[in-house]
Amino acid sequence: MVYETAPDVTDAARRLGAEFVAHGITNSDTLAGLDAAAEKAYLSDVAGRIATAEGTPPGGWSSPWLTHTPRTPDLLAATGYRYVLDLRMDDQPVWLTTDSGPLLSIPYPLELNDSTTMVGRAASAADFTAMVIDEFDELLAAADEQPLVMGLVTHSFISGAPFRLRALSRALEHLAAHRDDVWFCRPGEIFREVAQHDRVGR
Repeated sequence: MVYETAPDVTDAARRLGAEFVAHGITNSDTLAGLDAAAEKAYLSDVAGRIATAEGTPPGGWSSPWLTHTPRTPDLLAATGYRYVLDLRMDDQPVWLTTDSGPLLSIPYPLELNDSTTMVGRAASAADFTAMVIDEFDELLAAADEQPLVMGLVTHSFISGAPFRLRALSRALEHLAAHRDDVWFCRPGEIFREVAQHDRVGR
């Protein structure tokens, strides 16, 4: 719906080189309760709309409200998605086995999410900033032994509020100070790196 209601946003994202990840028709939707045919059609419709606008279908999927079904991984792979951003069973990408081949699960940070944490749990902006910094520092120390992924989910209408933005900026400045130690990237780049390394999912 962003393409229809706020094209300036998608135009700006495209100019900045953002990756377009499928996230439903609207975030008010849910996959819960859909039968297999309806869910597959929904996933296909979203991919088709992005493909029409961007020239290529999205590689990744993030379920609106994280409302996937037991069939979602199978249906994602069957409709051409290559990775999913719904789960966090580990701090590194994990290959899921589906009926239609491998699907990469890239860790989704449920708590490093301004909506679930600052709105849902009433954490302060300072609390959220401390969480981001602590998560980063801990993962950075652990990454000496294996590659790890840290995600951060923010929304303009939450973290964009000036008093929250000031706090979030402090966290981002802390991360940016380590730009020579980590790889700041988009999920599609993570997928390609993991797929090339493991020689699967391509």
